[in-house]
Amino acid sequence: MSGERDLIVQDVIRFISECKFSFFKYITANETGENGSHQAGIFIPKKIARAMFGLNCLKGSNEDRFVHIRWEPYDVDTTSRIVYYGQGSRDEARLTRFGKGFFLSNDSNLIGSMLVMGTTEDSTEFKAFVIQTDEGEETFLNAFGFSPVNACMLIEAGQLKEERDTIIENYLSQIGDKFPESAQISAWSEIVCSGSVPYGKSYDTLLLEYTQTEYALFRKIEEKLYLPIIKRGFSSMKDFLDLSLALQNRRKSRAGKSLEHHLAFLFRMAKLRFEEQVITEDKKKPDFVFPGGKEYHDPNFPANKLVVLGAKTTCKDRWRQVVTEADRVTTKYLCTLQQGNSPAQMKEMADSHVKLVVPKAYIKAYPKEWQSSLLSLDSFIQFVKETSIR
Repeated sequence: MSGERDLIVQDVIRFISECKFSFFKYITANETGENGSHQAGIFIPKKIARAMFGLNCLKGSNEDRFVHIRWEPYDVDTTSRIVYYGQGSRDEARLTRFGKGFFLSNDSNLIGSMLVMGTTEDSTEFKAFVIQTDEGEETFLNAFGFSPVNACMLIEAGQLKEERDTIIENYLSQIGDKFPESAQISAWSEIVCSGSVPYGKSYDTLLLEYTQTEYALFRKIEEKLYLPIIKRGFSSMKDFLDLSLALQNRRKSRAGKSLEHHLAFLFRMAKLRFEEQVITEDKKKPDFVFPGGKEYHDPNFPANKLVVLGAKTTCKDRWRQVVTEADRVTTKYLCTLQQGNSPAQMKEMADSHVKLVVPKAYIKAYPKEWQSSLLSLDSFIQFVKETSIR
């Protein structure tokens, strides 16, 4: 069924492109009831609750309204309640009242799936979609140049409101008429952030900041180089399709390499010894080997001092690719920006000796019984330091 549902991804893209307001997020274990939380409904950031649902979200009071939502591809319509809880210690908005037997309730397989929601001009009719596979998610993300760290951010009139625009404009003046390489864009985004651990920011926080800023920078470069071409128009359908394909391929390539570039930067910041794309058995190439390829191929170097890490933006299906990438190492580590996963997938990973490294802020999106098995990026870096000296 999930394959059939992901056939609607192009419909999702077209719909979001026409929305006044929209957002996407990842379904958490709390929202399916997996963690047994008393917090019912779907969490909605206050910024989205204000702009998209028309709530004021003033601390000290509760507020609500009812909205009509069409849930695709489930053919379900609900009159749901968006409510802001502002009394006492609470300060959050949630979407509730979906009716008995609603598909999201008690379905742990939906944990980590992407929920996309948008509204029409008058903000009275809403439509929501669920995308369940890596391929579907990446098609959606690449269509807009998003990454998972843009989840829960307000998308207004098809464009994310981007911060640091003034600083980014200064960097745009440095590029010519050719699109920079992905590694260069990643490096610029790290400079734009100007953050480092001595200033009190964790590696987890920096990774998310770098990824968000790179998205904004990438979109600005696209606009600078290609908007004039689009405004001039095209002499043939082939010219239009060629440019469209080039843009889509570049977005996909950037998304695939961005996480690796930022991790490498942070590993160097942490003064770790590592090597990228080491050739192992059967010409496999894990993304990172600690301390490096020389040690990996030295039979006298202790295997328990080797650490292998893969990097995949989403991992609902593709985590299996890391299992066979390094025969000398039993446990493989996988860094992902995936926000949540089902208990069944988590068990399958554990059985295959794959251990997830997840930004600390995303750990709470995973099933409660598996959260203790996850490593934050800070914890992983400390683990590598301890492993290399033991």
